[in-house]
Amino acid sequence: AHAFWDSWLHERDILVPLGLEPEVQSDELWAATWYSLVAGLAQGGLLGDPAPVGPGTAEPFEVEIVFDEFPDRGLRLGVDTGVSIHEVPTPDSSSVANVGSALELVEYFTGRETTTDVRLPDPLAEHLDRARQIL
Repeated sequence: AHAFWDSWLHERDILVPLGLEPEVQSDELWAATWYSLVAGLAQGGLLGDPAPVGPGTAEPFEVEIVFDEFPDRGLRLGVDTGVSIHEVPTPDSSSVANVGSALELVEYFTGRETTTDVRLPDPLAEHLDRARQIL
């Protein structure tokens, strides 16, 4: 997964500055988003874990999110002493946060963008901000 994520990002690193926007394949964006979140959740620190960028979350949390590109395909993310991420095939819109663009999240999280319109639930945003400091 890491090798795919890395190559997907570097293809964008080469083509986008040349003004060549690579076609975004839905399955590739899903995989890149999934891995970005897994890496970010782990790097943001686990419950009681002081590394790698300072204290991790003080409380376990779980959130469900969907993206503009995947309105019928959500993710349930959780952090405690470990990281969990599960697909929610038909998310219940009353309990799921639509956070905006998956592509924009990946671009922001990996440092390609400095601002984003992605609207993450607070515990997830705080957690990924810690991770983003080192990515």
